[in-house]
Amino acid sequence: MKDIYPPKVKKLLEVFTTRPAETTQDLVKAVLENWETAPVNDRLRSVLGFLQKLTLDPQQVTVADIEALRSCGVSEKAIEEAIYVCFAFSVMDRLVDALAFDIPTSKHFKIGGSFIYKLGYKVASLWG
Repeated sequence: MKDIYPPKVKKLLEVFTTRPAETTQDLVKAVLENWETAPVNDRLRSVLGFLQKLTLDPQQVTVADIEALRSCGVSEKAIEEAIYVCFAFSVMDRLVDALAFDIPTSKHFKIGGSFIYKLGYKVASLWG
């Protein structure tokens, strides 16, 4: 299978893995299937757990959750960016469901991914 991720993304994924994945698609697939058992390091695993809680049970998120991220070595900037990305995807998901949008083709996903790769998720931030 051809690896569709650009070199910078592959390098970023390598930072968070605990063992080499055959391709970055395999790593992404493993995370999507079960982030708790995917071959990622504790820092990324803690962020994924936090994001799951923020998405599914936001009223239960406390300062202790942020402190746990910090204790795993997650920077303030990374925490902030993770929350922005979670927010953007949560809003998009709810809008798509509410308005019954058609799911884009893989070609359109690739175009959107290229846009985000070039400009970053910061464009999704309301407060810049």
